[in-house]
Amino acid sequence: MPGVVGVYTGQDFMDYNPLPNAWPAGGAAGLQNNNNMPRVLATGSVNSNLTSANPYAVKNGLDKIVAGGTLWIEQIKAISVTLCLAVVGTIVIAYVVKAIVGLRPNEEVETLGLDLAEHGEEGYHGA
Repeated sequence: MPGVVGVYTGQDFMDYNPLPNAWPAGGAAGLQNNNNMPRVLATGSVNSNLTSANPYAVKNGLDKIVAGGTLWIEQIKAISVTLCLAVVGTIVIAYVVKAIVGLRPNEEVETLGLDLAEHGEEGYHGA
């Protein structure tokens, strides 16, 4: 099963921080699933809804895509559109947030520490 296989990102497992591993592990496994699972499940022998027996599959051309073995190309197109939408959406949201409140604190607040400056409490007691 493609989704069960983990992705080793080269980080020491004893020093685990999940945030840097979000894209390498989740993104790679998601792309692997999107690319491999249709090859297994989207065949006429597994799913008769994808054949010319289904009038909707004939009407939208899905029966020809499945029979011709080009479904993986359509998957690559869908993955590309999704990645582009996610990147562009992230950039737009980042610029809006930057214009309204800024993405970084000023240097004085950053030097003092965000826990103390923003919340009035010590982040590490006794440090």
